[in-house]
Amino acid sequence: MNLSIFSSKRIPYVFLCSVVLIFVIQSLLINTPAFWKWAYTYSDNYDFNKGVIFESQLRTMPIDNDPAKIFLIGPSLADEGLNVNYLNDLYKDSGYRFYKLTFQNGSMPFSVFMMRDMLLKRKPYSIVYVYSAGDWSSLPSIYARNQMKFYFNPAVIPYMVRYLGISETLTYANSFIDSLLGRVFLLYRFRDSWISIISNWFEGKKVFIKQNVERVGSSSIQGIENTGPATQKTCLRQQNLQERYFKMNRDLFKCFVRDVTGKKVKLVIVEAPIRPELDKVYSGANASGKYFEHLSGQLKFDYISTDELPQFSRDEFFDAIHLNSKGRSKLTSFIADVLRPELIEGKSDHL
Repeated sequence: MNLSIFSSKRIPYVFLCSVVLIFVIQSLLINTPAFWKWAYTYSDNYDFNKGVIFESQLRTMPIDNDPAKIFLIGPSLADEGLNVNYLNDLYKDSGYRFYKLTFQNGSMPFSVFMMRDMLLKRKPYSIVYVYSAGDWSSLPSIYARNQMKFYFNPAVIPYMVRYLGISETLTYANSFIDSLLGRVFLLYRFRDSWISIISNWFEGKKVFIKQNVERVGSSSIQGIENTGPATQKTCLRQQNLQERYFKMNRDLFKCFVRDVTGKKVKLVIVEAPIRPELDKVYSGANASGKYFEHLSGQLKFDYISTDELPQFSRDEFFDAIHLNSKGRSKLTSFIADVLRPELIEGKSDHL
């Protein structure tokens, strides 16, 4: 048996050929719309598939403005709270198409700032951003950091260093490395999704248009209690870090708005409804709300606070913050009413 191919001299050559082959295969796949339609069709609406669902929709939608595209973005609050099928049925004869491009990473401007180029490249007519006020000053969880790989943009790093400091920024080192690999190897970026997608494909389990699957949850408030005592020093340190995250998010949001409105994209910011008893929990609500009101006058976008939303009762939530089918119908109808004058009157200018 000839083992020369395994000799140390030939290993670099074999490795180089393998890398080139991987790039060729990846290039063929990621530039084929049929591949992304296949991925979207067979991807379940689970958290780890949000990235490939997001990417698949972006890569299969038309670049031109016929029909005019309206992006619904935000975290799981938007995913559970908006019925995109209802909106598309409502405006199917008006020349508009709605896309729900939600993500599982909270609604921090930290997130939307990084994905802004991906969104604007598809030339939307309008972006509706549903956000949670509490996320503005919350500290990102390990899960949220892991989700960075789906839309990571190195442009965020200078802001992190400026506001958070080098020490806190370096805690993201593993996420940065993983995200950079994902930018080079797109198939690697969605590695957690391929097994379930291929499995569904073999089983013939199409889950296309899984936009409004309701999750099973509890109506009780969970995850907001203090889990244990903390020293005064630890509390002060955390409070200081939260303030720095808030300032960074405020600056990143301003950059996001300027880029979006600078492209003449209609921007609507909606504060997500929460159960009444949680108002005091979201400490960032008042600060972010006042900032939105001030900035909306400067940069010309529409801001809708919870004070302007219809009243939501406890039986319209399936857990502490996510709406059930009843709540989703109410919020979607409200958004449709808000958008109707702009869409009907502005149609001739965008088609």
